[in-house]
Parts: sequence; C-alpha cells; structure tokens
Amino acid sequence: MGSVSEENARCVACDGGSESESGKLLVCGENECPVGIHERCMVVKPQFDDVGNFYCPYCAYKRMVCLCKQKGNKLTLSAVKLADWISKAAADATRHDFQNVKGQEPLLTPRLSNEDEGVQRAPQEENMDASLSASFAALDRKGTRVFWTEQEEQALKEGVKHFWNNTNRKNIPWEKICQSYKDRFHSSRTAANLKDKWKSMTKNAS
Repeated sequence: MGSVSEENARCVACDGGSESESGKLLVCGENECPVGIHERCMVVKPQFDDVGNFYCPYCAYKRMVCLCKQKGNKLTLSAVKLADWISKAAADATRHDFQNVKGQEPLLTPRLSNEDEGVQRAPQEENMDASLSASFAALDRKGTRVFWTEQEEQALKEGVKHFWNNTNRKNIPWEKICQSYKDRFHSSRTAANLKDKWKSMTKNAS
C-alpha cells in the first residue's frame, strides 16, 4: 500500500478527503507514492492490479514499462535458445559427412553404412538430407545462417572441375577443394558444406 493512509489522504484534483462528495478516494498502492484521487476526478479510467490495488497513472505506467522489459528479456532468451537449437541441428545433419584429407574416408562412423545394413536408401530420403543440409549449410559463430554467394558457387564449380576425376563420382576431394579455394569461401565453410551445396546445385540443375 502507499505511504499515506486513506483517512489522511487528500485528492490531488479537488483537495477533498475520503469523505468528500466526489465519492470514494483512491490511494495509490505503490510504495512511497502519496497520490490520492477520487474516481470522479480522474480523466482516465483507474488502473487496478489482479488483487484490486489502485495505481495512479504515473505508477501504472512505470509498472507497464517494467513488465514490458521482463517480457522482452524472456523473448531474448527464447531467441538465444532457438539459435542454439538450429546450430546443433545443423551439426547433427552434417556430422557424418566430415572426411579426412588423405583417404576421403569418414573420420568417425558411429553407425553402419547402408551396404552393411542391407538397406538401400530411397531417392526421396537422399534428396531430403541434401535439402536439409543445404538449408543449414553454414552458421557463423553467432548462430546466424551464412548464405552462399555467387562467387562461392563459382569457386565450387571450378574446384570440382579441376580436382574431380569423372571416372569415379564418389571420390570428389571435398577437403582438397575446401583448402585450395579457402580464400574464396566463407571462413565457416567445411568440406561437408561443399558436398551438400554441390548436391543441391546439381539437383536444381537437373
């Protein structure tokens, strides 16, 4: 409740007390606020909280600003969590595609290959993987998506043309292309990003 009791408070508009002909005197419920005013003397609708405490226009405005700031902080935290989730999703989508420099074999293979499992993946599933990975092709350190530029796509085409042996489509040296053209790719690009982007480009071209 306010610092002034209802019995001793005076209306800031008419200077009347609680027994005035203007009706009941509303005393601001904010701590240290001395404002009291009759509802009939107000030019705006009085503001009450969930438990029925009255707040003068100034204190009601302060409470609204404070509430907006609290909600804003919650929205900011939600945005950070969303960016972190997107970053982890992108990492999971491309983790199994990382290759070493020499043998072009996966560095870590925690799951069996399609041949070992005896399962042939449907074209729709492969296209979905390529589309998903291309959509999250690269995220910078702040979790913001880095779009491919025309210069990067051109460098990728040149790299594939220069290093790829047409007799064996599966052995495109993505790591070598990534290192050889690193001055033309964004610093966040990996060999897996190049591979996924090439899949997306060739799919769209077909």
